[in-house]
Amino acid sequence: MYTKAENGINYNRMKGVKDSTKQDVKVQLYCAYIKGESNASDDVPGFWNDIRNKSN
Repeated sequence: MYTKAENGINYNRMKGVKDSTKQDVKVQLYCAYIKGESNASDDVPGFWNDIRNKSN
């Protein structure tokens, strides 16, 4: 992954994965904090499934 500026906006791109215009695909990254969650760590089994379930 790398960041590339286009028209003054920085986009994250995944090197080697092409979109329909033959450019490296743009990737959206999101970070979130969930208030009151005590197991907010990727070391805790099931954490990302819990986050996915809350976002659905």
